[in-house]
Amino acid sequence: MSKIYKGAIEGDLVFNKGDDAKAVTSIGGYLDVRQGATADLPQVTSIGGYLYVSEGATADLPQVTSIGGYL
Repeated sequence: MSKIYKGAIEGDLVFNKGDDAKAVTSIGGYLDVRQGATADLPQVTSIGGYLYVSEGATADLPQVTSIGGYL
């Protein structure tokens, strides 16, 4: 089942195939992009935790300036 995410996510985000997060602006916890998913996150500027992209998945994060506190 696909999910639609919007705004600031306070916790973790597990992104699966078919999910839509184009309106997400930040992620307070980690971002886990699962196998077969394409995470198009054009507005996200920061990820508070780690970023994990499974084999066969992609993540497009053009505005991200920090991940887990690192630049």
